Amino acid sequence: MPCHHRPLVVLALALVAGCATTPEVRVDPGSNPSEARRLLAETAAAGPVLVTWRGAPPLDEPALLAAVERGVRGLGLTATASGTADRRFVFDFDGGSEPLCGAPADERSELDAFLVRAAFCDGERVVAMAGTDPEGDPERMIWRLTDRLVPDDWPDTDGFGLLGGRFGIGAGATFGF
Repeated sequence: MPCHHRPLVVLALALVAGCATTPEVRVDPGSNPSEARRLLAETAAAGPVLVTWRGAPPLDEPALLAAVERGVRGLGLTATASGTADRRFVFDFDGGSEPLCGAPADERSELDAFLVRAAFCDGERVVAMAGTDPEGDPERMIWRLTDRLVPDDWPDTDGFGLLGGRFGIGAGATFGF
């Protein structure tokens, strides 16, 4: 292989390694992430948002709270582990199938098979719930779970209007060899 092609091969390998598969994050079919986002926005405007968990989190408390804050794109919030609140994030690191928000135990979810589950709760009601397996970077896992529970609603609320519709601006790239 000519020497001038080696940097391209190294770059291609680095890009492929950076795109390695990560564990799937699945959202429970009964979830309503857009409602969870709306409720979270109201809650965050009123003060810190409570984050609770079961089991041993893969991060210490300050890092876990910071990961939740960074996982909520497009909405500034402060996460806290102190106090009580109806609207809150709940994480389960035990791999159990107990209700996350206090709903009756007979409410089962297809996410019970996942080792890590997370929910955005409004009282005892699960507004949105997601699950994944605890593989890879723990901070990234928290970001991904949080993002699936309360996804950024920018295209729907602040996107550009065009002929009665909304659209956003994005960027992408493809590489061919």
